[in-house]
This record gives sequence, structure tokens and C-alpha cells, in this order.
Amino acid sequence: MRVVAPLNGAVAGAESGENAILTNSTSNQTYQVYQIPTNATETVSSYGGTLALSYYIGKGLSATANYTLAILDTTGLTDPIVPGFNTPKHKFNVGLTGRNVWKGLGFSSNFKWVDGFYWQSSFGDGAVPSYYLLDAQLNYEVKQWKSIFRIGGSNLLNNVHREAYGAPLIGTMGYLSWTLDLKRTRS
Repeated sequence: MRVVAPLNGAVAGAESGENAILTNSTSNQTYQVYQIPTNATETVSSYGGTLALSYYIGKGLSATANYTLAILDTTGLTDPIVPGFNTPKHKFNVGLTGRNVWKGLGFSSNFKWVDGFYWQSSFGDGAVPSYYLLDAQLNYEVKQWKSIFRIGGSNLLNNVHREAYGAPLIGTMGYLSWTLDLKRTRS
């Protein structure tokens, strides 16, 4: 539940108190919005599921795919709560991974699509548009050094997007890493 209170002045006159505060009328130049966590008085239902498939192709290659459905059912609710479900209805991923496919080289790639959804929070409410991402990585294992070197990136198509209302825009990110595993035994 959201509560709005004036910081000075009085809320009165021809306007309702809520309208005077929210329209910043001359009787009230400033106000504070408070978010008070409350439970709904009515039953709120959500449902969904995930379907995932993995297929081992052979020689270190595997393919994966998954789909997620998430639904908040507000049909018939009269309670003025802010559900704040903040979850897209549809999401899917498809990927391909190769482990040591040629002389210590490997790779992984993943394409992700997220349906647009409506974000509700104490910060603000608004639409989060649909977005897609392509992530990829190359790795090279050096067994005698007990090491794996990686180079990769997320959002390689530079689909600048937001994942939450009011959040900063997200672009491409690249990385380099060196993993040293001192417990690794030679095989």
C-alpha cells in the first residue's frame, strides 16, 4: 500500500486530499510517498512452469533449450494492493556448449528472449519492454598449468535494454578470466 503525506501546509479545499498532494497544488508544495508492506485481504493466485531440454550431441557438444511461463491471476480482485509480481509472462533460452572440442578449446553460447512486462514497486510503476541477448564465450584449458583461460561477452548484439523499471540501461559487457584450480589432478 502507498501512503502520501504532505510535508507542510494542509490538504483542504475543493480538491480531494489525494488530488491536492499528487497535483502539487499551491496548498501543498511538497509531499512524501511511503510504501507500507501489506498482505492482500483476498487470495492472489500465480502459476506457471518451466520446460527444459538438454541434448548431448557427442564429442563434448550439448544443446539446451528452456521456456518459462509465469502468470499472476488478478481476475476479480477488488483489493487495491500493488501486486509487484515484476516477472515476464514468457522467457526462453537456447544454447550450445562445446567442452574441449579441439586441443583444449571449448565454447558456449546462449540466446535469451524475455517478454515485456509491467513493473510495480515503491520506486515507481512502468513498462519494461521485451528484450533479447546473445552471450558467448571461448575457453582454453592448459592442463599442465591447472588453468582455464576464458574470453567472452554478454549482450554481444548490444541490445541496450532495462531489466527493471527505473533501472539503468544495460549494454554489452566483455570479460577475460583465468581460473587456476590447484586441486585439479591430471587426467
